[in-house]
Amino acid sequence: MGEKILSIFKIVENELGLEGRIKFSEKIKITKKEAAEVEDTEERINKIKKIASELLKRKIE
Repeated sequence: MGEKILSIFKIVENELGLEGRIKFSEKIKITKKEAAEVEDTEERINKIKKIASELLKRKIE
């Protein structure tokens, strides 16, 4: 569970650092720990990709 969401967290953290990851977590209302436990639904992943893309200023695939 949460593998895709965790991979998005890693991308955000690698590119924006800890502060970026915290900001991302606040926007998606899921902590990194919770991300490992939630289900990777298509709707949730699309929402999270959109937010990550906005923060990174590039599209996340």
